Amino acid sequence: MDKSQKERAEIEFAKRIKGEIVPHFEVAGGTYKWKINGLGISWGVKDRKNGFKMLNSWLDEDNEALALKGHKKEWLVCMKLSTLQELLKIK
Repeated sequence: MDKSQKERAEIEFAKRIKGEIVPHFEVAGGTYKWKINGLGISWGVKDRKNGFKMLNSWLDEDNEALALKGHKKEWLVCMKLSTLQELLKIK
């Protein structure tokens, strides 16, 4: 069976951060989900063909990272993986 686009993205990301993919069972839906552990935290992976155009355009405007905040929500930080790896000295 072919791997889905999401599974391929999760595997690629886990390799790039030298993390591990941990399968866990979701009882409510009866389906398996993956969790990625790496760099001391748990990661979720979202892969969209055209879903992040605005984020990418903001990062391409000579910004190395973005600080994002929704109303009454905690700050989010978005950056390219290469920037994160450089900050953490990971190759």
